[in-house]
Amino acid sequence: MEPKPCTMVTPSVRLVRHLRSGGMGSVWVAEHLKLERPVAVKFVSAEVPRQHLPALLARFDREAKAAAKLRSRHVVTIHDYGVLADEQPFLVMELLAGESLGDRLARERTLGLKETAVVLRQVCSALGAAHAQGIVHRDIKPDNIFLASSDEEEEQGLFVKVLDFGIAKIAEPPGAERGLTATGVMMGTPNYMSPEQMQDVKLVGPASDLWAVGAVAYHALVGEVPFRGDTAVALWLSKKQGPPRPVSERCPGAGEALDGWFDCALCPDPKGRFPSAKEMSSAFVQAARKCGVRISLDPIDSAEQERARGEPSARRPPRGSVRWTQAEWLVRSGPGSEPVGPVSLDSIHRGIETGELPPDAQACRQGSADWQLASLVLVEQARQRSEPPPRPEQSPVHTVPRAPAGAPQAPPPAAVPAQTEPGWPPPEMRDPPRRPRRPLASRSACPRSRSP
Repeated sequence: MEPKPCTMVTPSVRLVRHLRSGGMGSVWVAEHLKLERPVAVKFVSAEVPRQHLPALLARFDREAKAAAKLRSRHVVTIHDYGVLADEQPFLVMELLAGESLGDRLARERTLGLKETAVVLRQVCSALGAAHAQGIVHRDIKPDNIFLASSDEEEEQGLFVKVLDFGIAKIAEPPGAERGLTATGVMMGTPNYMSPEQMQDVKLVGPASDLWAVGAVAYHALVGEVPFRGDTAVALWLSKKQGPPRPVSERCPGAGEALDGWFDCALCPDPKGRFPSAKEMSSAFVQAARKCGVRISLDPIDSAEQERARGEPSARRPPRGSVRWTQAEWLVRSGPGSEPVGPVSLDSIHRGIETGELPPDAQACRQGSADWQLASLVLVEQARQRSEPPPRPEQSPVHTVPRAPAGAPQAPPPAAVPAQTEPGWPPPEMRDPPRRPRRPLASRSACPRSRSP
């Protein structure tokens, strides 16, 4: 069935208009009647041969399950999925406003070093959550990195959503069937595929995603992909032969520290790359700072900028105070990771500044289960200290109006004698005399009884 406007995909989802088409399907803007909000619906292309439909059905099923397993604000949200009566699969997703990184690079050719760091950090945050769940994306490229408009915009106005987990390789127990990818078929975009992914899909792992992130970062800074080849074999050989031309020679402001980062990110051997997405992101931030770029990745840095402009900020962390030096907090790199602690707020702040902790690290007070972003915890604790303590309530002050000039003055009130003066208090205010008690020796040991 060819999608048309006003088509009811589900009893709650109605198509509105066509948005775009790609190599494997089309995306429509729809209205969710129950949620009362616009959504996006992704369909399989009607031109797909019938014999390939089962594999695509399995691909869509995996995309929905993979995205549903992830708990990251940088992964597109899946609301629903299913298959129509004519075996056409669909996904109901959140509708994003903005543009892809591919569209941005096609228009502006490059990004600045600071913008690239912001995008890379958020992509690595999404991949870190995916890799922790045993999910490998396998198709990281500029078109699958969406620069969304959001109320929670990051620095430079960039809020990243990673799209299309449809060809994700989900880790399965040994012996499980793997029928989605035929032998020798490359799943992904060749210019951003790691050498091992081009060679054999069975060699794909988290390191393959990190290689693709390095290729995207190189493209964003230089304006073109790091490796080229007229054929797939020539492209694979160029990737296997060594690192690309140093980025310091092609990008103004880039230094040798970034050259070392790209040598590690685009290493032909997966074992020579960064061990995790978190370490890859932290290393890029440190390399960019060595190149003289000030990169603010958390709200604490916003407070630093306000102080640099001479503006008062209530978010300045009171370094050295008792609240910030007491080890009463637990910290973890992300949801599901092992917490570390107890540590102090001062240590958490220093870890985010130096890159030892990711900007999206979480913290909670020891003995509590209320995990929050560590940067927000720091801001809240600093705000509480900067606020002045509430003043105690005071009783209202009553003033006696003065008499006009020339009016006779009222006699002063009679003085109240002090309690130490003789004759105080007067008889009418005195307590009645108490009955004298008998001496203890004259009391009987048992209650007195009446004689008959």
